[in-house]
Amino acid sequence: MKHKHYDMIVAWAKGKTIQIRETTGIWEDIDNPSWLNGCQYRIKPELRWFGLTGSEVRQLKDIHIPMYSTPTTEDWFNFYRAIENELKDRNTTNQ
Repeated sequence: MKHKHYDMIVAWAKGKTIQIRETTGIWEDIDNPSWLNGCQYRIKPELRWFGLTGSEVRQLKDIHIPMYSTPTTEDWFNFYRAIENELKDRNTTNQ
């Protein structure tokens, strides 16, 4: 019969980073897991970056920069904030 955490033990032996779920519910990296039956472990998810296409940036610009007027500092600020928020939304990982 396989150990409860067999797959993670093999992944750890191959160099993958293992995380343990703290009592707070937050996943933390662990260098030397004890592999206790009552603990939750996982292979640390790999982060992936999701950017914006040129057309998506233009669409945000059209929303935040008036077409036939001189953009104000506030207009540019809102445009850059919209890009920042969109990137944060796309790149937030559920842990």
